[in-house]
Amino acid sequence: MANQLDVTFSTGSDDLRGGNDNINVLLLVQSGTPLRFDNVNAGKRWPDRSTQTVSLRLPDSVRFEDIRGVRLETTFGGGLGGDNWNLDRLAVSARNGGESRELFSQAGAPLFRFTGNRRVREFPFSAVPATPQAAVKTRFNPASDGFQFFNDFKNIVISEINLTSHGLCGGMSYAALDYFLCFIPVPRQDYRPAEGTPLQSYLYERQVTSLRGPFDKWAEYFVNPGGARNREFFNWGLQTGSGRLGELMASIDAGQPIPLGLLTIEGGPDKNHQVLAIGYELGSYIGDLGEHIEDLTIFICDPNYPGEVMRLKPDVAAAIYIEKHDDGSDTSDRWRAYFVDTTYICKRPPQISSQPNELIVDFVTGADDLRGGNDNVHLSLLLRGQAPLRFDNVNGGKRWIDHYKQTVSLPLPDTVRFDDIEGVRLETTFGGGLSGDNWNLDELAVTARLAGTAKSVLSKHGRPLFRFTGAKRVSEFRR
Repeated sequence: MANQLDVTFSTGSDDLRGGNDNINVLLLVQSGTPLRFDNVNAGKRWPDRSTQTVSLRLPDSVRFEDIRGVRLETTFGGGLGGDNWNLDRLAVSARNGGESRELFSQAGAPLFRFTGNRRVREFPFSAVPATPQAAVKTRFNPASDGFQFFNDFKNIVISEINLTSHGLCGGMSYAALDYFLCFIPVPRQDYRPAEGTPLQSYLYERQVTSLRGPFDKWAEYFVNPGGARNREFFNWGLQTGSGRLGELMASIDAGQPIPLGLLTIEGGPDKNHQVLAIGYELGSYIGDLGEHIEDLTIFICDPNYPGEVMRLKPDVAAAIYIEKHDDGSDTSDRWRAYFVDTTYICKRPPQISSQPNELIVDFVTGADDLRGGNDNVHLSLLLRGQAPLRFDNVNGGKRWIDHYKQTVSLPLPDTVRFDDIEGVRLETTFGGGLSGDNWNLDELAVTARLAGTAKSVLSKHGRPLFRFTGAKRVSEFRR
C-alpha cells in the first residue's frame, strides 16, 4: 500500500473560487526542504460550508517522525477582483508502511481567512523548531556569465534635440540571460561597447524590449499619492504562493534566472533599475509576512556591479530593500519594491569572439560633439616599416555626444606586434562652411590586445586635445 498524506479542508462562509485562485500544500519535514503539492483543488471551486479531502502520494523515505507540519499557500491576487477563502477546519493524517496516524486537527470560525494580502499560513504539528532552509541558486555566475563592463551608457534618444537617457540595465540583464540560456559565451570585454557597435545595438534593442514587456508592472507603481502605498508595494515582494516572492522562487527552483524590476525610493522613473535574480534564501522565513522576514535574501546579478553576486535584503522597519555586496557590506542602493519580469522571452544573441586580436580605442569627446551621418571619423594605425592599417567610419555613422567616452574595437591581423605600432592617424569627413561639423577630441587612448595580452600603446589628453573642423580634418598621434 502506497504511503500517502490525507488532508481534509472544511470551507466556511466564503468559498475557494478555483480557476486561478487555488491552494498549494507544502509538507514540512525535518530536513528543512518542504515537499510541495501544487493546486490540490485541481482548479475546482470549493463551495461555502463544504468539506473536501485530498490524498497526496508520499515518498517512501518520509517517516511519521519526520513530519512537523503543513504550509498552505493560496494563489490569490489582490485588489477588487481577488479571492478570499474562509478555512474553518484542517485535519491531516498520514499512512506509512501500512500504519495510519492522525497528525493534526484544528477548527475555528474561521480557523484562518486567506486574502490577497494574507496568502500563506503555516500549521505546525509540534513545537520542534523549523530547520532554516538552505539557499537555492541557479548555475548563473556573474563572474563568468555576466558582462564585465559597467552600465554607464548614455543613450541618444532624440539626436536633434540632444535628448539622452542613462543606462542599459534592462538590456544588459536580458542579454546576459540570453547568452546563458543559448549556451553562447558572453563577450568578455571589460570596456563599454561604443554607440552603434553590434553589442551596443543588441543591448539597446533588449533594453527597449525589457521596458515594453512589463510596462503594466511599472504602471502599478504610478498611483501612490504621498507615498501612501509604500508599505503595500514593499509587502508584495515578501509573499510566496502567487506573490512576487513565489513567482521568483518558482523560476529559481526550475533552475532559470529571471529579470527583476526595482522601484526607486526617490526620484522619477529614470531612477528605477533592472537586474537579474539568480537565487534566493529563506532561512526561517515562510513567506507569510510573519516572523523572520529579514532572513530573506535574493541573490542578483546587477549590471552596476559587474562580476559580483549582489544581495537584496528587506528592511522591515523602513519598508525598503537594501542592496548589499555578497560579503554583507552595504551599498547606497535602496529600493521600494521589486517585480518579477515574467514577460522575458529568450532571443539568440550575437556571437562575439572573447579573445580577438584587436585595437581598443577610447575617444573622449569634449564640448563639441561628433555629428555622425556624413560627418564621421576614419582611423589609420601607423606601423613601423609597413603600410598603415585603415579603418573607415569607426563611429559607424553614429553621433558621439559631448563629454562622453566611446570605445571601439578594431580587428588586427596576427602579423601585428606591439613594437610595430607607432601611433594613429585620425581623418574626419567634415565639410566646410556654416553647415560643416566641428569635433573636440579631449582624450585618446589606444590599447592593443594580441594573443590574449593587452598593452597600452598610446594615451593623450587635452582641453581639447585636438579640435577637428572643416579646415583641420586630419591629425596624427604618435607614441
